Amino acid sequence: MMDEINNLVTAAISGERRAQARLFSLAEEGEWIPPVSPPRNGSWSVLGVTGPPGVGKSTLLDALVDLWAASSEAQIVVLAVDPSSALTGGALLGDRVRMHRATEHDNVVVRSVSTRGGRSGVVASVRSMVHAAFALGADHVLVETVGSGQSDLAALSVTDALILVESPGRGDSIQAEKAGVLEVADIVVVNKADLGGAEMVRDDIVHSLEISGGGVPVLLTEALTGVGIAPLLEAALSIQPSSDRLRLRAREALCSLVEHRLLCSPQLDDWLDMIVQGERTVEDVAENWS
Repeated sequence: MMDEINNLVTAAISGERRAQARLFSLAEEGEWIPPVSPPRNGSWSVLGVTGPPGVGKSTLLDALVDLWAASSEAQIVVLAVDPSSALTGGALLGDRVRMHRATEHDNVVVRSVSTRGGRSGVVASVRSMVHAAFALGADHVLVETVGSGQSDLAALSVTDALILVESPGRGDSIQAEKAGVLEVADIVVVNKADLGGAEMVRDDIVHSLEISGGGVPVLLTEALTGVGIAPLLEAALSIQPSSDRLRLRAREALCSLVEHRLLCSPQLDDWLDMIVQGERTVEDVAENWS
C-alpha cells in the first residue's frame, strides 16, 4: 500500500489529475494520512467561504478563483463540502458542477467532500484533505461549506481566514450572526447586488459589525456578471488574520478533534457498557478516556 501511495504522490505532484483524485479519496476515507502542513506566518493559506443556502456561494467562488487563477501561477485547491447522498454516503457534487470556469485552469483543483459522519467526521475529512492538498503542492486551499450550521462552522475550524456571503431578499438579512459566523469573518460579501435591498443589507451588516468592533470590509458583488469580483480578490489576498480570530478557530478545531478521537476510540463501546452497568461514571470516563 505504501508503495502505491508513494507512486501516486509522485504522479500527483507532477500534475496527474487521476492520481490527485485517488489521493484525495484515500485521505477523506482515512486510508492515507498526509503529513501535517506547518502553520504559515503572515497571510492566510486556508480560506473558508460560507453563508446560508441560496446566496450564490459556488458561483461567487467560481468567479473569484477564475480571476485569481488567470492572473497567478499559484496552485489553488477548492474543497467543496457537499451534502451526502442518502444512498451512497458520497458527495452529491453540486458545487463542483457549478464551478465550471475555475476548473478550466490547470492550476486549479476542485474536490467535493461529503458531510457523512456528522460534525466531527466532517472536520476530520476536511482537515485531512487540506493536509493532502499542501502535500501535493497547493499554495492555497479554499473550503466552501454547504451553509452556516454547526457542521459548517466545525469545518471552518481548519481555515485561517473567512469570507461570509449574504444576499438581499432573505427576510432576516443577518442570519449568520445568529450562527456565530459574523464575529469571525474577515470579509463579508453581499452577493446578488443587482437585486433590490442589497445596499440596505450591507448597511445592516456594517452596523452590526460596528457594534462588535468593526474593521471588517463589507463588499457588494454580482457573481454572474463579475461586478465586484476584482475588489473582492484584492481584499481576500490582503487578509491578515487577527490573533483573536485565529484563537476562536483554534478552539473550535481542538474541540472537534477531541470529539472525533473520542467517538472513534475502539474503547468507546466498553466505556458505554461500564457507564450503563454503573461501574464508571460519565465524569470519570471524560476525565480519563485519553
